[in-house]
Amino acid sequence: MLLAEDHDDSRQIYSLILRHYGYEVFEAVTGVQAVELARAGCPALILMDIGLPLLDGWEASKLIKADPLTRRVPIIAFSARVDSTADLGGAQPVFDGFIQKPVSPLQLVSRVAAYLELLGGAAGFASSGVAGSEVEQSTDARA
Repeated sequence: MLLAEDHDDSRQIYSLILRHYGYEVFEAVTGVQAVELARAGCPALILMDIGLPLLDGWEASKLIKADPLTRRVPIIAFSARVDSTADLGGAQPVFDGFIQKPVSPLQLVSRVAAYLELLGGAAGFASSGVAGSEVEQSTDARA
């Protein structure tokens, strides 16, 4: 999975949470890095902040979706700047979903697992062998 987030604290916290649940997470600080890492690794899912430097999340997502190597990678808008996919306006078709920040650790993991199952299976857990439904059950048990 690729997490594109320019705020150091947020990126570190969200990466730590996702890694704790068995996801392999690559991190990008800018939109340019997000495009480069997506092309290099073809992640199972991208969590894309909208307000990235150098190249914002919308433009980075457009480039990723325009590339034949990465066009099928699900991109989830991950932002505090908008309240829903409806607020994404003309960029909405670029994103496959939306998670609003701030988000609790359990909600983040549950939503990521649900998106992976809906948009392409539990591929984000390939390295750990944990299925998305197992994560949802474990997060439900702790809630």
